[in-house]
Amino acid sequence: LSDTIELSCHMTNDAWARLSDSTSKTLAVLKPPPDLTVSDWADQNRRLSSEASSEPGGWRTSRAEYQRGIMEEISDAATETVVIMSSSQVGKTEVVNNCVGYHIDQDPAPSMVVMQRKRQALAANKRSKKFENQRPEALVFSCQSLCRCNVQVNHHRVVLEPPRKSD
Repeated sequence: LSDTIELSCHMTNDAWARLSDSTSKTLAVLKPPPDLTVSDWADQNRRLSSEASSEPGGWRTSRAEYQRGIMEEISDAATETVVIMSSSQVGKTEVVNNCVGYHIDQDPAPSMVVMQRKRQALAANKRSKKFENQRPEALVFSCQSLCRCNVQVNHHRVVLEPPRKSD
């Protein structure tokens, strides 16, 4: 008995190219996502629209460095709870948006953003109704890495579905 098996295979160059391309695409699906923190993801992927920001363009954590610590702590798998004591209008909503975007793109799982009291959620929505209802869509559509998701916004509920696999 021989230790080797000889296979005779006659494939055209075009067939080898198709096989190579198919194999590369299959292996790319199996590749794990890069090891990023929320702030790294935001710096690489997040885009602020002119409707949502007075400074549209790429997100820069360095613009508000105090947010980095919050996002790094949220990125730590050992952390169960993050409590933020802060003044108003310092970017907490954008930190939450970055966390939601990160998890949609890098670690998809069921998620829920909850406010402390219903009246606070309703008051926040009433104060900024023009922008609040657009934020989930703006977050997804302004980030190329998130555009693969299907988004449905229905009042206070946002449904993000993973992209459908093509056969």
